[in-house]
Amino acid sequence: MGMRAADDLDPGLQLVPAGSAPRIVMFLLGVVLPLVITAGALLWASLGDGPMNLVGGSFALTATLTLGGLAVLTVALWAVLDRAMRRQRLQLSAQRLEVKSSFYSQSLPLSELRLEEARVLDLEEHTGFKPVLKLNGYSVAGFHSGYFRLRNGKSAFVATAGARHTLWLPTDRGRGLLLQPRQPGLLLERLRELAAGMPRR
Repeated sequence: MGMRAADDLDPGLQLVPAGSAPRIVMFLLGVVLPLVITAGALLWASLGDGPMNLVGGSFALTATLTLGGLAVLTVALWAVLDRAMRRQRLQLSAQRLEVKSSFYSQSLPLSELRLEEARVLDLEEHTGFKPVLKLNGYSVAGFHSGYFRLRNGKSAFVATAGARHTLWLPTDRGRGLLLQPRQPGLLLERLRELAAGMPRR
């Protein structure tokens, strides 16, 4: 059995997509805030007594070009980050689990998953599994993607979007997977079914 396309999987096995909150926060931080700061700096400079290098000798033209150029750059950057945030995919075959989240991906043979130790977690109760230190990742307003250190000291590849219930998958590589499928229990059940059907070494 080859790798199935992500869209062919049961929707309950797929990762929870990023909600509107992290996307809005990213827009505010990446677009609105730089524009507000720049506009304030231009206004402050215009009220001072020092000389200003104005385009065509016009403050209005200088402000328009500065803010317009900044808007184009920040909106373009935000669009890239927003598109990445919506890249939440899980692919599953009889031999391999593949996770794609924003700019990051992780692919593991099922034989390297320690499924006997895997479990569904409520992060409000098991707070030790919350990501606290970003090692190489992308994180905003509850959305976590990439490599993190968890509160309990474990390192993990994380693909979560702010919901409470997650799936913890320890591996033989020393780094676990903290994932947030729509139905964590269903994914764990499916992984165990596939692992049980694999030939014994």
